[in-house]
Amino acid sequence: MVSDYIKNKISSASPDTLFFNRDFINFGARSAIDMCLSRMVIKGFLRRLCYGIYVRYDCEREYTATELGEAKAKRFDRVVTVHPIDTARQLKFTERRLIGKTFHAQGRTTSFRSPEGRIFYHATSSRRVALKHIDSGAAIDALWWLKRGVATEEHVLSVLQKMKRAEKEEFLWSHDLMPGWLSDLVHSACNWKIVFPLKNRA
Repeated sequence: MVSDYIKNKISSASPDTLFFNRDFINFGARSAIDMCLSRMVIKGFLRRLCYGIYVRYDCEREYTATELGEAKAKRFDRVVTVHPIDTARQLKFTERRLIGKTFHAQGRTTSFRSPEGRIFYHATSSRRVALKHIDSGAAIDALWWLKRGVATEEHVLSVLQKMKRAEKEEFLWSHDLMPGWLSDLVHSACNWKIVFPLKNRA
């Protein structure tokens, strides 16, 4: 039976494993999977954290909205990053707050409800998502979010002052990841010269 396959898979995993509807799609039709999981919740074998995400009854870990958002994005092969407003707030560039937990993500804009409120994935370009692969990427994205005409040399210098040397070097050699106006602004803030004698990026 479908329920036996699902229960065996869940039982063999660690208690804090997150399970998604699509983890069991090979065992039967989606409607049958959903019905089976719902019955397991009613019987107390599973705990439903939010739509489509479950944990076993003996899981003692409490998952945050951030962890659920990142886990669901990973399960559905979506690359997500911290929303630039969050970084901009940390850098004291803005007082704006987002409603719920919000990520920048590849693909379309979507959302789902979690125990801590709604989690949003705001669609953005792959170029901006790629910034997650470098340590200074969040700072670059925050400056980018400020937009041309709002971001100033003082903002750039403020970012650099908070960075360690290696992160500064990475930031100053990441012009290829910035829009043209931001690259020019960084050059201007540094008096149109690179302040470290670095090797060219490979």
